[in-house]
Amino acid sequence: METQSRSLNIFCSSCHAQLGYFNFRTAAVTLLKWQVSSKSVSNALPGIPECLAATLTSTIARTGSSKSLITPIGDAQEGKSKAIYIWVLNSGIVYSSSATAQSTPAIKLLYQLTSQEQADRMLEGMNCDAQEINLPADAIGKVIQHLDESNLLLPEKERGLREWKVGLLSR
Repeated sequence: METQSRSLNIFCSSCHAQLGYFNFRTAAVTLLKWQVSSKSVSNALPGIPECLAATLTSTIARTGSSKSLITPIGDAQEGKSKAIYIWVLNSGIVYSSSATAQSTPAIKLLYQLTSQEQADRMLEGMNCDAQEINLPADAIGKVIQHLDESNLLLPEKERGLREWKVGLLSR
């Protein structure tokens, strides 16, 4: 059975790092901001959590949907890749903890891991209210790690709701 590629990846010609991709489903080019650097930029570059938080915020503003499915780019690990189902609860909180030196603006959300196959079924369903956001599989792994670590910052009774975990994404 032949599968159509979801995207066309864009790589740096010097270091071969993935810089972005062209998504055939949306007919758009996406640059991975945490992968792109410039000699003229002196400020610290945003990380994956900050870039995803900005994407989620703009998705909510554009579509009104607070649910997103974060799916891996490409078909290399089809069937084995994890996707993240996210439901934004509050996009404008500030938290502090002993793990951070100062107050941190963040997005509070519910999340759960799902298979790529399940995510595809959800996206193709007629009643799907989630927006698709594509990231490289390794970036999804880093987002999962960040969310799991942020979950531990919350009081134990507030770390989950049924099958969902609660997490924080830095803004």
